[in-house]
Amino acid sequence: MAKGQSDFFGNTQAGGGKKTRLLPLNAIAPSTVNGIKDISSDYWFGPLQPTKVIAPSSYRPRQYGYTPGANMSWTPKGEDTPITFDILRALADQWDILRIAIDIKKDQIVGVPFELRPIRQPGEMVTDFKARTAGDKTLRDLTAFWKKPDGHHPWKQWLHLWLEDLIVLDAVALWMSRDKQGKVATVHPLAGDTIGRMLTDQGFTPPPGSTAYQQVVYGMPCWDFDVTDLVYGMQNERTNRRYGFSKVEGIINTVCFGLRRQEWQISEYTSGTVPEALVFLPADLPVNRVKEVQDWFDSILAGDLGMRRRVRFLPGMGSGENARPNVIFPKEPLLKDELDVWLAQVVCAHIGISAQKFLKMANRASAEEANDAAAQEGLKPDVDFVIDELNECLSRMGMANDYEWASQTHRDVDPLKAAQADNLIVGKIVTVNESREDRGRDPRPEPEADQLGSYSPQFGFLPLGQLPPTMQAGGPAGGETGEDGKPKTPAAGAGKDPAGDEPPQKKKPVKLLY
Repeated sequence: MAKGQSDFFGNTQAGGGKKTRLLPLNAIAPSTVNGIKDISSDYWFGPLQPTKVIAPSSYRPRQYGYTPGANMSWTPKGEDTPITFDILRALADQWDILRIAIDIKKDQIVGVPFELRPIRQPGEMVTDFKARTAGDKTLRDLTAFWKKPDGHHPWKQWLHLWLEDLIVLDAVALWMSRDKQGKVATVHPLAGDTIGRMLTDQGFTPPPGSTAYQQVVYGMPCWDFDVTDLVYGMQNERTNRRYGFSKVEGIINTVCFGLRRQEWQISEYTSGTVPEALVFLPADLPVNRVKEVQDWFDSILAGDLGMRRRVRFLPGMGSGENARPNVIFPKEPLLKDELDVWLAQVVCAHIGISAQKFLKMANRASAEEANDAAAQEGLKPDVDFVIDELNECLSRMGMANDYEWASQTHRDVDPLKAAQADNLIVGKIVTVNESREDRGRDPRPEPEADQLGSYSPQFGFLPLGQLPPTMQAGGPAGGETGEDGKPKTPAAGAGKDPAGDEPPQKKKPVKLLY
């Protein structure tokens, strides 16, 4: 675009300046709408004209009705909801089932093979793209940088750091620290609950050149960030909230229920309110004698862990119609029931992992199938978000037009399923060498390994477009072709020996390339 020329969005770009689609408030055209046409005030029970707007003429549409003076409230997530970042972190650390689900989800995302690659040009052949990738020095430098993005943590540990904030807080903060030349030196994950998001008049994140985020530590704002300095991501951002809505916050009632359930189970072994057993002594036994018996019984068990499940002695065994059992057990031994399974299923469904680990043993085949389906269904949205954040980092580094992050194609780890999949596509969709390359193996030297075709038990490998020998001109079946180029149909009885039996045909040995 030439200097001073407007683009499709009405933006102008100064010489060498950075183009932006965020317009200043006074550059947005005011509304010219004034009421509704074709509405008559005397129409019987008509809809009437809308109430005239009362906002001043300088008002422009805003994303939501934020609290006036929102930027003065520097506590992150302090105005959105009573559920603060501190509460979410505490809940995620206290309930064991939720903690297990979060850690499993983080391990699944980290286990995805992410790939940094050049952007493929339109119409570029795969072989040309691979050759260009192999000789790209900038790509090698970028790959070396992302092996330790912050200079301290290897890639997987670095990713683990901020996935916690993604799941628990829905507030990912990646600081693009720069050297004195303005180049990105490191990418540091910051605690998302220390970052306060600023707003423009319309409720949007401020554009470059303005304070977009503030880090708040020790209860005070301590550092201003421009949008080019901090990649702040929310996976579940909503139009009526300043901050995101995390997976943990989405099941907060279930989490609170699970915490109370866990506390009740623990109290069974620490401070149970109902004794394990009640032993009724004769009714005429004085209370002081009952106490003596109780003290004696407790003394002989003092210091023993079994005291937590002790027996209690009480007077009033009774006789005749008033008699009662000498020993009763008022507690139910059940400490785990269907409620625990349901809570685990809710957590796993919302976090996006399979609940198979928390269920009773089922049919192995169906259990593995359900586990794989749940894993793939719940993993893709999170992997896509991670890729978007990484690509945003590349944009801050000025590499977004040439390079991109992506996830490699998922390959089934089951050898039988992988072999069945290869049998369906190898030769038809991908070549043998392409399949071997996906498996990390060296290519085969045979020419057929780089060709598409089909495998026949009778004729071996047949490249695409090549007819079987029996269909070719001068082939063994008929040996002649008609005027249309198709082989003639052999006459009845042709090719048979005098006895009338079919002559044996010699089969071509099949060459296996993989």
